[in-house]
Amino acid sequence: MLGHAKAVGAGLVLVLAAGCGASSNSSSTSTKSSTTPTASTSPTTGSATATKLVVDGKHTTLAFTPAATSELRAAGVSVAALAPATIAKPALLNFPVYVGQLTLPGLQGTISHHGGLTFTHAGKSVTASDLVLNTAAGLLTAIVDGGHRVPLLHLTISRPSPESNGEFFLNGIVAKLTKTTALLLDSRLAVTVFKAEQQLGTVSSLITGTQS
Repeated sequence: MLGHAKAVGAGLVLVLAAGCGASSNSSSTSTKSSTTPTASTSPTTGSATATKLVVDGKHTTLAFTPAATSELRAAGVSVAALAPATIAKPALLNFPVYVGQLTLPGLQGTISHHGGLTFTHAGKSVTASDLVLNTAAGLLTAIVDGGHRVPLLHLTISRPSPESNGEFFLNGIVAKLTKTTALLLDSRLAVTVFKAEQQLGTVSSLITGTQS
């Protein structure tokens, strides 16, 4: 279409040039100016810019699988919530979200939580606190026993659910123990129940924030 339009335009210019040189110049200028806006604006259409979501609240849950719950119970290992985290069932922990930063769309970034969880066996315990969910790295990290931050769980994150009434969702995230955490728990609790890449449960997050 553009080639045909140029050919027609060229023919018109030649005809007008034969009659009047001034009219030829005017028509040529008009043709050029009419095509310029199309060329300059077309690259910008359809462009998308990522938006930042500054996280300010809601919660993340960790639901232990029935298999993991049974294995821990058989080994005499109990799990408890570290306040202000709560435990709604023997195998469902809820961690309050207090800060974070994610990109939209995609929810790539970090989400930080208050509270934590404690594993206990025969008078020995291991506490993981200050949990940080890193959606870009697929990791849940934590401060262990007030010391160093360690990779607690490997996360397999699916596509986030659409926004609903200003809330954002990450659902059904498969959570597996990292080798670091499995070795640490076995050693400090004097058990042999934890295994690297053992599915501990599933993680879900409900978050709110301000877009900028």
